[in-house]
Amino acid sequence: MSLTIAVYYTFCPQKMESPGAYLQYQRRVADEILNYGFKKHFDIVFSRDKVITGKNGKPYWNGEGNIWFNVSNTDGLVVCGITGSGKKAASKRDTASEDSRESGLNCSGGRTAHSRYEIGVDAERPRSVRMPLLRRCCSPEEMQYILGGENDCGFGEKTRCGKERTDLSEKGISVSEKETKKDQFEFQVQDRFSQIWTLKESYIKMTGEGMSFPLKDAAFSVQKKVNGEFNILCKQSGFFAQRKIGGYWIAVCSDFNEKIQIVWQELKIPV
Repeated sequence: MSLTIAVYYTFCPQKMESPGAYLQYQRRVADEILNYGFKKHFDIVFSRDKVITGKNGKPYWNGEGNIWFNVSNTDGLVVCGITGSGKKAASKRDTASEDSRESGLNCSGGRTAHSRYEIGVDAERPRSVRMPLLRRCCSPEEMQYILGGENDCGFGEKTRCGKERTDLSEKGISVSEKETKKDQFEFQVQDRFSQIWTLKESYIKMTGEGMSFPLKDAAFSVQKKVNGEFNILCKQSGFFAQRKIGGYWIAVCSDFNEKIQIVWQELKIPV
């Protein structure tokens, strides 16, 4: 049997002037999402009182059921991943045998009832990036993917990868065309960096090591499939899935090495 990870996400544009108030709001949204997933798949009510943290702050469910989750929030979006092999809560009419039925998330996969199902999720919109950060956290292959190899934007200056740009005016290209080419290059760099960054973040959130793990060691290769999904390879072991939804890259990682099904669903959480 395969592992199933439910990935729920909610768009929540900032409406508060205070950043602290917005973060509290996003935390409430995350709790609502988790409560929805816990009830749907395990008939269990989610409560922060039953959450403990690991060595580097990773949250773990310490209540009934064998449930694993991870949360990511960024400006405008909250994402929660949920999986496990928890048992449904028994009602007064349930018998002992009925109480032992598995939940809607099929996570047996040959593991014992108390196995760990480590997962990590991360989400981010494309953002600007500087070369020092690229060099510090990306492999040469990742940098080549992000920068797109030799990109000529027409400024007569060095590109981010240190190669001289030529003056496109000598090629009969107008200023507006040069600006368009520049904008396209800048967007590609921002978009691909955020794609790789969310994969790296999902990995270190899955392991619970956080930023103590050298990000270069989690080097990725990404190829787009014919069906629009991504074939994602990493030097570290794990399963990875990723989608771009509403302008955000969302990445999911699991240490489960067998077949995994990812269920993506947007939830409308009342504000």
